[in-house]
Amino acid sequence: MARSDISPEWCLSSTNGHARLSGALESNLGESLVHDVRLEYYLAVDEPAATIVSVPQLTLSRKGMGELVSALGAWLALPLDGLRNGSFHHEAELADSPAESLILKFGPRDDLIIGAGQVGCLIELRNSSLRSCLPVVTDPTCLRILADGLDRVLSDS
Repeated sequence: MARSDISPEWCLSSTNGHARLSGALESNLGESLVHDVRLEYYLAVDEPAATIVSVPQLTLSRKGMGELVSALGAWLALPLDGLRNGSFHHEAELADSPAESLILKFGPRDDLIIGAGQVGCLIELRNSSLRSCLPVVTDPTCLRILADGLDRVLSDS
């Protein structure tokens, strides 16, 4: 497969567009992939990001990414009745180093108002100098975009 000049990217957005976790592939280490990861929070959708956490060179596990793609794919393949509030429960550790962590915890949350067809997610991002946690509400469309992006990164690298 021919590679383009654009690095494969992936993202997870909140349903309301106020939060976004994204990654851009920087290098391939075989079983691990190095990404530049950004966690952004917007006070208003059309305003600049109020908070940006950027972790360059975060090493992510192919295995962790693949397991998340599989879990998301299985859930998204359910009939619409199966995509009810809080029905997706999954925890994914994507980082591939004990000194770094990128954890996505999907499922019901007491600190979020989650509507029908939506999923709560806690994003935890940590390296040697920072720790950031952001709870967000997402939906099947946002999760499909995440799964497709991660799958593209895995297949193109």
